[in-house]
Amino acid sequence: LNMMRMKKLIVTVAAFLGIVLGLNAQQAFKSLAIGFEAGTTGLGVEVAVPIVTNRIVLKGGLTSPSLTYPFSFSGDMQPVNNEIIRANDYLMQSGLDDRINTRFSDLSLSASSTLNLSSARLLLEFYPFKSSSFHITAGAYMGMGDKFLSATVRTDKTFMTELNAMKAEINAINSKYADVPGYSPVDVTADSFNMFDSTYKIREEDGRAVFDADFKVAKVRPYLGLGFGRSMPKKHLGFQFDLGLWYHGKVALSSANQVDFNPDAPELAPKMQGLEKDKVEKMLMFYPHVAFRLIYKIF
Repeated sequence: LNMMRMKKLIVTVAAFLGIVLGLNAQQAFKSLAIGFEAGTTGLGVEVAVPIVTNRIVLKGGLTSPSLTYPFSFSGDMQPVNNEIIRANDYLMQSGLDDRINTRFSDLSLSASSTLNLSSARLLLEFYPFKSSSFHITAGAYMGMGDKFLSATVRTDKTFMTELNAMKAEINAINSKYADVPGYSPVDVTADSFNMFDSTYKIREEDGRAVFDADFKVAKVRPYLGLGFGRSMPKKHLGFQFDLGLWYHGKVALSSANQVDFNPDAPELAPKMQGLEKDKVEKMLMFYPHVAFRLIYKIF
């Protein structure tokens, strides 16, 4: 499926190039260059042709593959422990002898995030100064999909051990006092949490709690950047450096772990350093493009 999309994008770029170049074929086909790129947006290849003059260059290309980054962080479980304390207060006020003894340690979380960078590009490059290789680039990237960032978070095994122990205690207490008049079953929310104004329920996998999420962005991503080096080198070989930004617009979080909103679930995100909602949204609205490019001028 991805190969079919890539072929369609190549055909689209080629057709667009043909239309533009046909406007002034004699000048446009005067030169043709190919570039090989490595940078924050992955590995890429592009072709470049001058439009009317060498100071305006049209470029089309493809970028791939995706990049994966592992990292770790911690989560404060005090909100859940506070729920346990409140449950024990209820048991005491009800004149019952049993208590929940389990307490949760701070979460140790490991994560793997994947940037889905596969895209096609169509850019115009303008050289404002005739004798300088400084250039301004504008255009757009077309993502192969709307899932820009996919992440999987796993807890340590200690969390699931503590969670299962607490559940066993609560089930035993509720079962013991189920027939006591006026008794309300104890419920401590620990297998779900609130983040970004939504509730998510964890699932167990290999003795760990697992959470998956996708950050979705627009497929069409406008680009603006600056750089040095010529897409049409004076000789056959040349180098380029570019620095710019993709604009993704508003980010949408999607997760198979999401359930109906529960205002009583503990709020986990504020305790995760760097994962506050506004920071994530601002961070993903723009993505930095830093690239080094080897250029070969075919003719």
